[in-house]
Amino acid sequence: MKIYGMVAMLTILGSNWVHAAGAFWQADINKIVTDTNTGLCAVWVIPGPQDNGLVNCDTRWINFDCSGDFQSKSQGITSFNLAQLAFVTSRPISVYVNDTNRIDVGTTQYCYAEQVQVNP
Repeated sequence: MKIYGMVAMLTILGSNWVHAAGAFWQADINKIVTDTNTGLCAVWVIPGPQDNGLVNCDTRWINFDCSGDFQSKSQGITSFNLAQLAFVTSRPISVYVNDTNRIDVGTTQYCYAEQVQVNP
């Protein structure tokens, strides 16, 4: 009887809850964008979030939350600065992205990068 209740609860919650996940991977940065109107500071990474199983994210863009929606603004800017350092020195990054926290700009869902490290 308890199994049926759990199946019913998962069905009610829907696919977004079932697919919510995080992933940690190494990526190369292809492009950087900022937008002061939306607080967006994002990078285009290869491989992208969807390549790493994050189906609720854009295929290639990740966001560092410079607007302070999920963390302090200074933490977001520091993470974005690390990504910029990696980009200008042509070094890869290791990044942890969670697909439950997103900034939606138009039809693009930029998933939030909770952690970033510049690799040697």
